[in-house]
Amino acid sequence: MRRFEYRRFESRELHARVVSALEVEHGGKADVLGLLGEIVARRAFVPEGFDDPKAYCLRALGMSPDQATRRLRAARTAHEFPALLPAIAAGRLGVTAVNTLAPHLRPENVDELVSLAAGRTIEDLERTLRVRHASASTPMLEAVAESGSQTAPDSTVAMDPQAPAPANVKDCPEPAPTVEPVFATPAPVVRRIAITADVQEKLEYAKALLSHATRNESAVLERALDALITKLEARKFAKTARPRPVRPGAGPRQIPAEVRRAVVVRDEGRCTFVGDHGHRCGTRELLQFDHIFPVARGGRSTGDNLRLRCRAHNQLEAERVFGTGFMRRKREARRADEALAPYRDLARDEALAPELAAKQKDLLGALRTLGYKAKQAKWAVARCADRPDLSQEGLLRLALSYLVPSCVRRREAPAPAA
Repeated sequence: MRRFEYRRFESRELHARVVSALEVEHGGKADVLGLLGEIVARRAFVPEGFDDPKAYCLRALGMSPDQATRRLRAARTAHEFPALLPAIAAGRLGVTAVNTLAPHLRPENVDELVSLAAGRTIEDLERTLRVRHASASTPMLEAVAESGSQTAPDSTVAMDPQAPAPANVKDCPEPAPTVEPVFATPAPVVRRIAITADVQEKLEYAKALLSHATRNESAVLERALDALITKLEARKFAKTARPRPVRPGAGPRQIPAEVRRAVVVRDEGRCTFVGDHGHRCGTRELLQFDHIFPVARGGRSTGDNLRLRCRAHNQLEAERVFGTGFMRRKREARRADEALAPYRDLARDEALAPELAAKQKDLLGALRTLGYKAKQAKWAVARCADRPDLSQEGLLRLALSYLVPSCVRRREAPAPAA
């Protein structure tokens, strides 16, 4: 007899069986969230061929985008507060309830909020949390919580407030027939994004510049993105329509431009990592050139020794080769070095301040001796202030490069004295 033939059960058995099935479901839900939280914490999705946990949930576990988002958020919360898992297994909390409680959870109030949420609907729980938060805040917030939030009118409905209402329904004009737009294949994709006033101004200016060719915003954005993609591909992948002759690299880690271009074409601009179960990562985000045989062990920057890897899988390969502990110490040392860099720069500037002041004074005198007016000389000295590493001769050459008349600097710098 097949498993899903429920008609075989007697009526008095059905309740007991559904209760038992619910217990299994709640326990399984707790296990799923607990395991997902551990997978995210350990980044165990990376060896499976995925660069982020949501992609792992979508492709490896077959979740829908909404399921993946809600369950990952609940899994992270349950991993931070393990006391939630028994309540989920007992059916006192669901995924939505956990996500509703997440912003309010603290180590000292987990049990209290679990008891508060048990048996409540989501709407009732949200209302209770608002009142609870307001009672602990100012009286003004409490008044707002008690009065409830009012829904703003829909601003997307186009209405003319000045138009008089028809006296009779018969006077209303017949609605215009609906005309379905006809698009070329594929149909346009509708996206709604929030942009700043500066971006809006730039978009309008770009439309004005292209007004002789098109006034369509989609066409303007497409041209802008084409230009940006071309610039970024040239910088990151050395992609160009006019490649230069091959020049020797500056070191073993220097990847020649023609090698970068060949590797990107060969790997189709995607991460090449393949997980234990045959899944290729394939992401195009945070790509890096990975040396198959590491440079630290004598590897060279050739096409056969390079591949594209996303940052997560590049780090995974480094941990496999050099050890997890070694790479963790290297990353911690780099983060510490980056955190101290501003203080080192400040100390260096303070140490070089007397020397820089003397150089600037000598530079000002040299420019005055060459016949430049005081205003011109001071302007050039100020332009050189961010190069304390240069010698006196180097500073003079730099200052003169600013003062020499040219089509680029004519309006920026005053002309030298006759």
